[in-house]
Amino acid sequence: MKPTDPPALAAEITTLGTLLKSYAVGYRYCLWFGKCAILQRRLRKLVLPHVRDYTDNQRVGKMVHTASLKKYCRRVMRDLVKECRRRMHSIRLSLVLLASVAQILSLLHALDGRTEVDKDSSSPAVEKSG
Repeated sequence: MKPTDPPALAAEITTLGTLLKSYAVGYRYCLWFGKCAILQRRLRKLVLPHVRDYTDNQRVGKMVHTASLKKYCRRVMRDLVKECRRRMHSIRLSLVLLASVAQILSLLHALDGRTEVDKDSSSPAVEKSG
């Protein structure tokens, strides 16, 4: 199978995207392969309004349902896969796409269990210092 074969690429995106949950890693890849600015702009347009809605709701004290967030993220990923199919001549674009999926997954991970993430990240620091 060629790495540019759409079904194989979609599976690869899902697998590698799951492994690349770190926002920092995803963002660095997006910067490194900055030639694909169209995809980055598209990702920002799709993701940022939702983040703004989320933060506004947090200020008001409303909850965002994780089920709707997951649906939203899946829709964004589908759009990104379609974009990649249109432009699959570029291996670099595939890497940017993976990074974008990683960005979305890390966003989902952060919004899904923000308190759990905070607890997990603070626990090892306490153990190390103690």
